[in-house]
Amino acid sequence: MQTKKSDTSSIPEWLKATEQNSWQIELLISGGFIFVLFQLPSFVREHLFAVASYSDFGTSSVLLFVGAVILARVLLIGFILNLLLRAIWLAFLGIHYAFPDGINYKQLGYSNRFENLNQYTKDGLARILKIEKYCSISYSIAIMIAVVSVGVLGMLIFVFLLIEQSDFLSRALDNPGIGLSLMFLFFMISFGALDRIYFGFFKNQEQATEAFFPVSKFLSYVNLSWIFRYEWFTLISNVSRWKIHGAVFSYFLLALFISINDLNFEGDVFDRVAFDFFDDRQYKNIPASSFYLQNNEYADLIKPGKNINVACIPSENISGNHLPLFISYKYFFDKSLEVKFLKEGVIATQDQNTFTSAIEYENNADKLQEILRNTFFIQVDNQTVSAPQWFFRNHPVTNQAGFFTRLDISTLRYGEHEVTVEFIGVNEETKQDTFFLSWIPFWKE
Repeated sequence: MQTKKSDTSSIPEWLKATEQNSWQIELLISGGFIFVLFQLPSFVREHLFAVASYSDFGTSSVLLFVGAVILARVLLIGFILNLLLRAIWLAFLGIHYAFPDGINYKQLGYSNRFENLNQYTKDGLARILKIEKYCSISYSIAIMIAVVSVGVLGMLIFVFLLIEQSDFLSRALDNPGIGLSLMFLFFMISFGALDRIYFGFFKNQEQATEAFFPVSKFLSYVNLSWIFRYEWFTLISNVSRWKIHGAVFSYFLLALFISINDLNFEGDVFDRVAFDFFDDRQYKNIPASSFYLQNNEYADLIKPGKNINVACIPSENISGNHLPLFISYKYFFDKSLEVKFLKEGVIATQDQNTFTSAIEYENNADKLQEILRNTFFIQVDNQTVSAPQWFFRNHPVTNQAGFFTRLDISTLRYGEHEVTVEFIGVNEETKQDTFFLSWIPFWKE
């Protein structure tokens, strides 16, 4: 079967001119997007931690937020690489324009041996054309990766939304690590990086191709790779397939590692891997309790747009005889509260409201107060705070929903003190367990 060749003589002159001057558009787009894409991960990170406080931060959430950051980083890598190559290209172009005849060995005055050793060095025009090719390919690959990644991300989120309808599959697969692994696998499949391993037979054999083609076409529409289908086949049919797949793999892998660092993952998925190449201080993270102050635990230090992590008091310096304490309502509280509400017969939502008298309404409030007193264990200087009065409110600075109380500190001397907050909840074995939430030092004036 012969491949139909394009008739270059039929290419419109305006298209030829655009191709020759496309570098100007590339530089404009690359410069603008680099500025925006540098800012995006920090914006996503703030929203990620905000969502993690009031939602089940599982596979779907990881795919949505991590996928967005990876997309930003893939594009950023592509644009920066394109910008660097274009800068080199312009340098080559400038020297070639000034000296089109290339190296003047006679003027150098070097030995004939030196000239012979350099006889295979490409001339200036060939070098310019080669790096021009790399510039165009690097830019195109970055754009294709980003578009297909959006399709893969949407496809995976849809799959996991279906999985969540099954309790067994949801428990088995609702894991951030699994989400990232599947995203990586689907991405490699979408770009044909695993063709030789899994799908080579279906595309090489006539009968198998007939059966597999509809499936392949459907997947291409789902993951948006159909947009660049012709361009992709053009690329892998003219350049070594392993070079292209290696480049795609490198783009995505580098973007993944940068994204992990951007988002500062902790816990079950990744250890904290944020680092600064230029900071050699050794003792910034000493494993010592009651040592590190958190600015988001003091309302007057919270910056606009930032959130309270767990608990918060008004300031480091407290005047008067009462200490206001706010505890952010975390999603993981629900499991324990549900068990306690069912046990004590607390009506937890308006939909369950079956009250027929004001007395029942007041009794429900009394039960709720008792449950909260047995859920949040508060100590000031290792002295247990007994029977605090709890309120549900939105924090006046961050507007986060949470639980609020005022602690009596009238008997405390002037000077340094500390308040600790623990959560008495239910563990995975449905047994009562205590979880440390926060330690906040303050100074009574």
